[in-house]
Amino acid sequence: MSPAMIRAIAATESVYAQPGQAEPDHRLQKIIAEESAWYAQPKAERMNYAGEYVALLDGQVVDHDPNQDLLDRRIYRTWETQRS
Repeated sequence: MSPAMIRAIAATESVYAQPGQAEPDHRLQKIIAEESAWYAQPKAERMNYAGEYVALLDGQVVDHDPNQDLLDRRIYRTWETQRS
């Protein structure tokens, strides 16, 4: 599986603006920074997650799963718990 298929999930909220709202540049910048951190890791390290979606926070892998929906749910649940 190519590295292009591995997703870096950098935020728990949608990175897309809602209709009528401006593009949330800070979220996009965060995603770009996390993606850069992901590709800065050695290929051998990234290949440990081949076939999986990867969640990064501050350049560190915090979770991974071959099922994006399950990963998204766990990350969202963790984020909501920490926010409360």
